[in-house]
Amino acid sequence: MAASGLPVKQGDLVLAGGNIFDRPNELPIYLAVVLDRHDAGGNFTGTLLSHPPTDFYAGPSWNVDAVGDHTLYFTDNNHVVQRLDQGGTTRIGGEFEYVDALLATRRGDLLVAEGHSFGPGTLWQFNVAGQLVRTWDLRVWSSMDLAADGCTLVYPKLNTRALGPDWIDQWISVSRYDLCADEPLSDLVPRLPWLNLTRLRLLPDGGFLVASGYGLERRDAAGNLVWQRTVDQQRLWFLLALDPSGKTFWSGAYDKVWHFSVDSPEPLAGPFATGKDDWVFGGTVVGGWKAAAGIGGVIRYHRPLCDAFSPCDASSP
Repeated sequence: MAASGLPVKQGDLVLAGGNIFDRPNELPIYLAVVLDRHDAGGNFTGTLLSHPPTDFYAGPSWNVDAVGDHTLYFTDNNHVVQRLDQGGTTRIGGEFEYVDALLATRRGDLLVAEGHSFGPGTLWQFNVAGQLVRTWDLRVWSSMDLAADGCTLVYPKLNTRALGPDWIDQWISVSRYDLCADEPLSDLVPRLPWLNLTRLRLLPDGGFLVASGYGLERRDAAGNLVWQRTVDQQRLWFLLALDPSGKTFWSGAYDKVWHFSVDSPEPLAGPFATGKDDWVFGGTVVGGWKAAAGIGGVIRYHRPLCDAFSPCDASSP
């Protein structure tokens, strides 16, 4: 794995992607991890990290998030979580069965949503030193965000209902969970009309953006649809990155990226090329977590879970 330093600054867009290579009579392979840097205008300015080709089933880096101006977290083949900073790469935790989502909090903690082949899944919390703080029995589907109260996790949830011995009904809800009280809250959207939600990001007004295989949606704080964008020729919208202002964001599919206002489904600019014909599988804006006045804020605990790396503050009991 080749990594550079981190000459990134607030407002830079970091894209996680990969490329597909065909092999005669064999499975295709991906370039497993590519983290490319773009400036606030969408221009490609360099590669932060690259990984040699690997087996198809290892997959690309689907998840990446930033803390401050000099730290990135990303998944390497969706089983290993790594931190990239000016000192290089550091592994966080062990090998996960499958990482569905990452979320870096404002205090520097990291939430890792691990999916299991069977069962509800596990949400892990690590402090800035990479030490495990606590876990929740919670299955997060593809994305998550933390509300300004620092306790309420908003996430897509896969629901299943048996209709008979050979039939099931499955649907996605936009659900909420109180991490501080360790209990579920009412759903924001009980049932979405499609299953392939890929990304969710909260907005400063309490509403949220969602990306899916069908395009983009903005919904208000009550879950009502504000606007929708469906693009027939661009499927698999895996990028949804909010700018520091909270008023604009980046989204894209395949090897194209657009810049949007949260107020309109029509792009402000784009499409921008991703740099090297890479497919976009995720991304983040450096400093974008500041946008909603506490998104990714400090989690308030039932009891002090503080140490030299995560000191107690006014939000801790």
